[in-house]
Amino acid sequence: MGLLKKIVHLIGPAILVFIIVKFIDTRMLLEAFRKASFQYLMVSSIFTVAMHAGKIYRIYYLFKKDQIIIRISDLTKIYVYSTFLGQTSNIIVSDITSAGILMVHEEKKQKIASIFILNRIADLFIILILFCTFLFIHRSLLQTNIHWDYLKMTLILCALGAFIIAGLYLRSKIDVFVRDLLQTARNYFVAIVLFSILIYSCYGVSAIYDAKALGLSLSVSFLLLSYTTGSLITVLPISISGIGTRDLSFIFLMKIAEIPSEKALALSSIGFIFIPCISLFVLYVAALIGAIYEDRHNY
Repeated sequence: MGLLKKIVHLIGPAILVFIIVKFIDTRMLLEAFRKASFQYLMVSSIFTVAMHAGKIYRIYYLFKKDQIIIRISDLTKIYVYSTFLGQTSNIIVSDITSAGILMVHEEKKQKIASIFILNRIADLFIILILFCTFLFIHRSLLQTNIHWDYLKMTLILCALGAFIIAGLYLRSKIDVFVRDLLQTARNYFVAIVLFSILIYSCYGVSAIYDAKALGLSLSVSFLLLSYTTGSLITVLPISISGIGTRDLSFIFLMKIAEIPSEKALALSSIGFIFIPCISLFVLYVAALIGAIYEDRHNY
């Protein structure tokens, strides 16, 4: 089973290699990176830092409300460690790592797990809402480029049925945990919604400046359709942090907007790899400085 999982995770990188060899002019790709506006990338980085800072503080706020004691500088470092790990594996490993580190010397293990899962569900739910909204806006454009058949519809329905059956089965196995998770959601629903609006406003602005950096003329709704599609694909455990599969979705959608494949791949790389890594590094440095300050003031 372990070997099978490793093989499945290599599907994405294999797709990326195939894309680069088959469809990408390497010189044009490098030229797209070279001509990218440094100023716009800096603005994108600032908003990405703000987005991640919002996610960290959302967790910290819920911890504080449930009297789980942790310094925000320590939480930031754990968040950065686990998110970087997610860049080399997937977000499930990232969340498990974060929760696992915090559970080592903490009695409220179930509450910590609930908070992490609740935050992840909130992120996925908002991304899904945004994706469906932008998909609806551009439905006529997509219908002319995607041809559905009965086989595809049958496969989708079977997959949904399998998820529902698995969900019902797992609920009976982890009913106590589900009740605690739902209680946490009810207690902090308004706070999570407000934090999430701030977080995904930064997400959208960052995406806009990524596109500006590459000189792409796209409607905001179509750009965010591409980004939310990429975010949802990143969740699927068939690649390493969505590498390859996400890039393929960008190339397909950008082709509809008559954007060259090289610029589509550059946008995917900037938006989901380069800018996030730079932003996480900035947060890590800020956490180190914050830890020194907290130590000096005995926080």
